[in-house]
Amino acid sequence: MQVTVDAAKFRQLQESEQLFLVRLGQVRNDIRHIRQMVVTAHNGVKAYKGIEHEIALHSLILAVRLWCAALDEAETVIRTAWHRSRLSAKVHGKLSYRCDKRA
Repeated sequence: MQVTVDAAKFRQLQESEQLFLVRLGQVRNDIRHIRQMVVTAHNGVKAYKGIEHEIALHSLILAVRLWCAALDEAETVIRTAWHRSRLSAKVHGKLSYRCDKRA
């Protein structure tokens, strides 16, 4: 999923809203990259034997730990910038029916 934001409209947002969108985008990008690391390492664990298997397993464990940390950071971003700041209440009414039903 890719979201495009008009630069002029982005600059009109409050600083806290801009920060939330940037942080959310960074976390989402981290999770996407780390997920690819997990998939690649998992494939290596299945495909290799011996020392290559052990290296792939170590990579998988590291990637899963990174994935968990990125998911924890995503939860922090949503909890602090979306819920506590009341940004959710401000934006909820502007969500389309289609977006609202996905939640």
